[in-house]
Amino acid sequence: MERNKKMLAIGMGILIVSATISNAHETYTGYSGAPGSEGACTPCHGTTGGQITATGFPSAYSPGAAYTIKIAHSSSGIIVNFNASCRVGASSQNAGTIAAGTNTAVYNVATYETNGVHFGTSMMDSGTFKWTAPAKGTGAVKLYIAGLQTSSSGAKTALVLTATESGISLITNKSVGPQNFYFRVNGANKTAFPLPVGFTPNAISTVEIFNLQGNVADVRMTQGANVSWDGVDRAGKQLSAGTYFFLLRQNDHVAEGRIILTR
Repeated sequence: MERNKKMLAIGMGILIVSATISNAHETYTGYSGAPGSEGACTPCHGTTGGQITATGFPSAYSPGAAYTIKIAHSSSGIIVNFNASCRVGASSQNAGTIAAGTNTAVYNVATYETNGVHFGTSMMDSGTFKWTAPAKGTGAVKLYIAGLQTSSSGAKTALVLTATESGISLITNKSVGPQNFYFRVNGANKTAFPLPVGFTPNAISTVEIFNLQGNVADVRMTQGANVSWDGVDRAGKQLSAGTYFFLLRQNDHVAEGRIILTR
């Protein structure tokens, strides 16, 4: 794709001088490939074999939760730049909000991408940005990323990452405030974690375990300084390995977290 063509008349002839601007350049925005954007930079630029990666985007999000997304590369050289944005399903509606992080800046292109992100300066090895998930009931969302490495004609990458809604939203507690926990459980052993700050150790708490579809997998009562779970459902049957979520309730205190169950 060529931009800014200038024709200079010299005598009876015409000299055409063209300047090519990469769609992934730090001053060129709106080309993440998301619906409603100006397209994707990668069809017009670069060669196959790009190795730009995105980590931290969940396979299932908790409504209202914040996630840090890292952009980096595994090979193929330094990243010229990238453009990214998040949409509801396959629509052009923004999903949640994106904020700048390490080495990144947000951009706004009216009618195209009103909440996009890219590197603040081109030619970076990595960077991060913060994505805050949308409200409960939004459903599946997609993160679109397009970028180039080494030069505007270098290796290109186009990514589309999908996250489903977990069915659990962050809860504002009356006296504790929202809390988010993340831990791993080996199903062969009962694994415990301490009660959040603000919870009373000698009071009874209720723990609800949810699967990715938002269905209740287990409910149990607990008392003491620690909360434990052994990876079984309400009938005592072992649950399959994967990602689960929990809600911990004690009177007017509520805390939420993610569980990775391994076998």
